[in-house]
Amino acid sequence: MASLAAEAGVGGGGGVPAGAVVIDGAMGEGGGQILRIAAGLGVLGHRPVYIHNIRANRPKPGLARQHLCALQLVERLSGGRMEGASLGSTTLLVFPPGQGSRASAPVVEVDAGTAGATTLMLQAGLPVLLAGAAHGVEEIRLRGGTDVPFSPPLDHATSVLLPAVQQLFSFPLTLDVQVPRRGFMPAGGGEVRLRLCPRAAPDVAGSTGPSALDLGRPGAGVVRVLGSVQVQRGAGAPEDESLAAAAAAAGTLEQGLRAAFGECVDAVTWSTHGGGG
Repeated sequence: MASLAAEAGVGGGGGVPAGAVVIDGAMGEGGGQILRIAAGLGVLGHRPVYIHNIRANRPKPGLARQHLCALQLVERLSGGRMEGASLGSTTLLVFPPGQGSRASAPVVEVDAGTAGATTLMLQAGLPVLLAGAAHGVEEIRLRGGTDVPFSPPLDHATSVLLPAVQQLFSFPLTLDVQVPRRGFMPAGGGEVRLRLCPRAAPDVAGSTGPSALDLGRPGAGVVRVLGSVQVQRGAGAPEDESLAAAAAAAGTLEQGLRAAFGECVDAVTWSTHGGGG
């Protein structure tokens, strides 16, 4: 982060508060990830964070609906405050919670109204959850796309990201994830519910931590590989077409996984989800 951040001088200039951490959103990839991480960490600090050139390297720079939803989630979880959070904005000020900030509502809901990626919204809120700063929150409900292009699919979040976070960090919560409905392009309409259950801090004394993967030897240390296929059936579409599509996709995925990992690959499971596509 050192190459991305600077510090505003006395007086701030240009509406930037003095002492604010200044982050150039055009650095590196110049996409939305700088924004999500900066906002999620910004509400945990003691100084404002100013982000400019947001998504400068994208065909349509500035904040899109999906990014606004991620910022809403961070704001509602933490009690922090955002200035400049509007469609198309290329600048944002993030303020940590002030003294006397109220606890968050027990249920925090964010709805993209589009196929905006719920997994990327979750990434923005994860630092707040990791820090145990979502005071009073019992459940998070995210609506939008669960499996959409250019974003991690929901199964990555539930089967890879969240288990890894709980293993690598002294995570103060257990997240019980429920998926009432998957959401795909272009309609979205998916919903993810995360129930926050406090847990005792793990006893790390004498723990060696998770086993490392040997990336120089593909498959080394892999015990089991599970694949998952979801197919959305459009309104009025015959069910057998969806079943055939899911079976074909599962067969192709299983063949590729077995070629890469051998006999440690279990049979790929699949399911269909009705609704308009």
